[in-house]
Amino acid sequence: MPDERVIVIMGPTGTGKSSFVRNAVPPASRGNVRVGHSLQSETSEVQPIGWVNNDGVKIKLVDTPGFDDSRDGVTDTDVLKMIANFLENEYRGAVSRVTGLIYVHRISDTRVGGKSQNNLRMFHKLCGENSLKNVAIITTMWDRVTAEEGQQREQELRTEPNLFKPLLEKGAIMERYDGTQRSASGIIDYLLSRESTTVQIVRELVEEHKSLEETAAGAELRGIINALLEKHKKEICEMQEKMKREVEEIRKEMMAEKIKAEMEVARLRKQLDDLKRGVVVREEPGGMDDGSPPEYDAVQPEDARHGRRASPEPGNPSPPCPPPQRGSVAQCVTLLKQVKSSKKGSEVSTHLTRRILTFADGLEGSVKLAQLRRSALQLALDSGSIQYLRQSMRESPDLLVQAQNVWAEAQESIKFVSRL
Repeated sequence: MPDERVIVIMGPTGTGKSSFVRNAVPPASRGNVRVGHSLQSETSEVQPIGWVNNDGVKIKLVDTPGFDDSRDGVTDTDVLKMIANFLENEYRGAVSRVTGLIYVHRISDTRVGGKSQNNLRMFHKLCGENSLKNVAIITTMWDRVTAEEGQQREQELRTEPNLFKPLLEKGAIMERYDGTQRSASGIIDYLLSRESTTVQIVRELVEEHKSLEETAAGAELRGIINALLEKHKKEICEMQEKMKREVEEIRKEMMAEKIKAEMEVARLRKQLDDLKRGVVVREEPGGMDDGSPPEYDAVQPEDARHGRRASPEPGNPSPPCPPPQRGSVAQCVTLLKQVKSSKKGSEVSTHLTRRILTFADGLEGSVKLAQLRRSALQLALDSGSIQYLRQSMRESPDLLVQAQNVWAEAQESIKFVSRL
């Protein structure tokens, strides 16, 4: 009989493997066991802990990382290599043999997800059919479920063909672990009573001289990796298609806004030209005012003809005129007609001319603003970058020059004229 009995414990990360080991070993050895309190992996490598029981039997309990290890840089291939190397070295040492294999599962899991199923399949392929009589499947975390919930899930685990049923049919047992030392010791004692076994991966590596990739566990891992590759390739293609659709949608929106901006530039330029021409009223001989707008000719205001803007009165600078509304030019023309026909027109013409030219400054500023916005839109469209397009839209949500009402001021001027 070998001098040492080896029991290997496996299972997904966070199921309580290290906690089980801590309760199974003697108190003097418990300080060597790192136990986590989250779903993050605490076992970074194969960790054997040995002791001699009261019957003088040498025992080595081996904690292993899960195949879904949560630490960066640790792959399932790394975990398989670690476990395979350890088992092969134990076999070649000729002083110890595997007596038991433990698989740990949380009874609190409402469903057995993809990672848990991958761990179970890898465990099955590592052990092989002939070693299942040495397997104990233990369920943990019973304190997190009600008795009814736990019993129902336990029954599902026993009877589902893609879960524990195939292992149980080949000789494995399923036991509850309640988190106590007595429960852990009972499971260890059962496995110590079994005859030693040579697990499948050791037989394939040592006796059949297969490479790790050629073993049943290696082939299973290769299938898992290929499936994940296909899944991620599909996800990447879907994301690329989504990005193309979003770029096209944003490009269309930006093109529409660019067209609007160009139309606004054209409209503002026309208003600016109309305003700078000014008006001269031609009164009909012998005619009377019937309320219809008089005809007018385009002229250049005095300051405009000399390339200057009318200056505000000293000590009373006028604020910049806001961008005008669409009908403001026609309204200002009407105002000028009324001023020209007024007897007091000469007394207020200077005041009104200044206001109209200030209005022209505001209009010209609106044209420049619209031109700048159009240039920004063109740059965003040419870049073809989703991030740049989105940033441009966030920074300038209102792509058109917002019109302001200058006619209110014109009405005040009309009232002023009527009082003269």
